[in-house]
Amino acid sequence: MWTPSPPTVANGVVYFGTGRDAEVVALNASTGKLLWRSRKLIRGPLYAAPTVIDGGLFAASWDQHLYAFTPKR
Repeated sequence: MWTPSPPTVANGVVYFGTGRDAEVVALNASTGKLLWRSRKLIRGPLYAAPTVIDGGLFAASWDQHLYAFTPKR
């Protein structure tokens, strides 16, 4: 069961951290369809809202790391 972070909405996508499940999830804001998930890339819980800056997604984890994800160009 997810204990999600507050959501972040950018460019029609909702991003949130899954809490102790240590994952970032991206959903289509209109349909709720799953677009992307970080899977096992993050090693600590995510309770803070992800941040989107200049097309990049940043997520701070309780493992004391800041994770950055950027789209393929």
